[in-house]
Amino acid sequence: MLKDDGLHLPISIIDGHQKPIRCIISAREDGKSTIVNLKSFDAFKKNKATSIYFKRQIISISDMYIQSIFSTIEDWRGIKLEPRYSAQERNSGVVPIYIGSDLFMVIIALSVPKDRYKSLVIQNPALFFSDEVIIDSRAGEKYLAREAFRAKEAYSTFYRRGSNVPWYLCGNPYSLWNPYFKDWGIDPSELAKKKFIDKGNVSVWYHELNPLLKDKILKKNPTYEFDVDYFQYALEGRAINDANIRLRANCPNHYSLVCSFYFDNQFFGIWRNQFYDYNNRYWVGEIKNPLRKTLCFDFGDLMNGVSLFSRSERDRFAGLANAIRNRAVEYQSIACENAMEEIYNYL
Repeated sequence: MLKDDGLHLPISIIDGHQKPIRCIISAREDGKSTIVNLKSFDAFKKNKATSIYFKRQIISISDMYIQSIFSTIEDWRGIKLEPRYSAQERNSGVVPIYIGSDLFMVIIALSVPKDRYKSLVIQNPALFFSDEVIIDSRAGEKYLAREAFRAKEAYSTFYRRGSNVPWYLCGNPYSLWNPYFKDWGIDPSELAKKKFIDKGNVSVWYHELNPLLKDKILKKNPTYEFDVDYFQYALEGRAINDANIRLRANCPNHYSLVCSFYFDNQFFGIWRNQFYDYNNRYWVGEIKNPLRKTLCFDFGDLMNGVSLFSRSERDRFAGLANAIRNRAVEYQSIACENAMEEIYNYL
């Protein structure tokens, strides 16, 4: 049986704030998933409580993923477990997993229709868990459409059956922007400075690895030393996909508003430099009073004063697309850059 070395994530710190939603962002090997998996089993062993895990896609709910959860519990609790679940249910995206005759956990793919899990009754919820909540967009990963809303719908379905049931969300810092922070009103720049934010029902912790743990990991895997970027991400916990974003809080005086976009429930203004400067051609920021003709990219976003972007308009935005490709654009925030990263695919 493995023993706690006292070097990994002290989850009692975020638990002590007693917020129902508890988000932890930190470098790899900090023990986030292990700690939550053990919390799930301990609650089950004590009260026969059932944990609800959320994954994005059905394909992520593999036998290997399920086995990794149970291997962790077996290693740390020194027991042998025999989980029972149906391959058919696993392939459906809603997977009840039993230990003996008792329901230990349910894993739900957020991509499935809600009616697949809304009829599921969980009398005694222990906790909710969303792992890998931050995608690596540079590796081609994508958030689900309206992912934060889907997660809230699933959470609300089961939360009402329990009281003070925590929802843990954990992730590695590929970026400090994600749809959950947007939904909660968490400013990534503020989080980078403060490291811990309480807001409403949410606690967010940007945790730094214990220096002694870093040394231990380096001895176990010395290859980290030879890749500076990966070392900063994996051990220093830096948001590597945010590192090269050009941020400027306010629009320069000599820029003029040339167009506005509506994307992901927000208006974004595009300001163009009135003087020629190859390295600084545009500034992008959130806007409250968009232009009369604002463009969107999805039928679901059509509203009064907003038109759907058409292919015939691509020539108009060739200069903007070129500037984005050549890093000649500054952004008000990381959220603005992420929106333009998606919008660029249409331009």
